[in-house]
Amino acid sequence: METNQVKNLKQGDIFTCRWGYEQTNADFYRVLNVGKSTVEIVKVESVESVDGPRAMTGTAVPDPDTAVGVPMRRKVKNNGCSECFLQMNSYSFAYPWDGKPVRVSSYA
Repeated sequence: METNQVKNLKQGDIFTCRWGYEQTNADFYRVLNVGKSTVEIVKVESVESVDGPRAMTGTAVPDPDTAVGVPMRRKVKNNGCSECFLQMNSYSFAYPWDGKPVRVSSYA
């Protein structure tokens, strides 16, 4: 059954998935097609900047025009709130990107 969340999604929308252990990684995905309960997405390149010399933290933003993966289909889920999400695998979820740089870190 089609939900409001899927109706609100459109081609070109960006999702972000933050994950990591002792570091925070950020992956970005661009919506290619929207179905009744699924979306077809592709991973896109991210552009990272660091906070300063030898910094272990920074930010990342997507480069939506540079696909780095193959298209994949994910079911659109809702967590009971107004925001939909995609389950990427057993340990990570992707949420609509709010347009702001995403904090990332590394464990060097």
